[in-house]
Amino acid sequence: MIFKNFRFSLFIILFILILSILPYNRNSEKTTTILFIAADKLEHFIAYFVLSVVILLENKRISSRSQKIKHDILITVLVTLFFGILVEILQKIITVIHRSGNIRDVIANSTGIITGVIFFSIFGNSLNTIIEKVFTKYSGNKLRKE
Repeated sequence: MIFKNFRFSLFIILFILILSILPYNRNSEKTTTILFIAADKLEHFIAYFVLSVVILLENKRISSRSQKIKHDILITVLVTLFFGILVEILQKIITVIHRSGNIRDVIANSTGIITGVIFFSIFGNSLNTIIEKVFTKYSGNKLRKE
């Protein structure tokens, strides 16, 4: 059931995990610049922003009770934060080629999660409506019963 209801979230989680453990060359000149460091943190921010918004959207699609939104937000924050910390720990433990866990990455992840939750809180209904219209237009099916 979780695979069916949260397939996009699970795809993003897998994508983040794979990218997080793949080796890359830290010794190149570009990785030592301030611009690269900022871009790296921006990538973390964007990945966890998207992940938190997608989880909330998928949860909203399957949930019929609007009063449990605070619970859903709390669970989303905790799960995505735990995942981000776990990925950093895995980088520290199992990856040996040019990877290491970093507290600044956890901060960038957390900032992306919180910003994603705020974005969803403000634009969630509009975003859900747009996604439903696009899905219905291109598939001929509805995402949820009205």
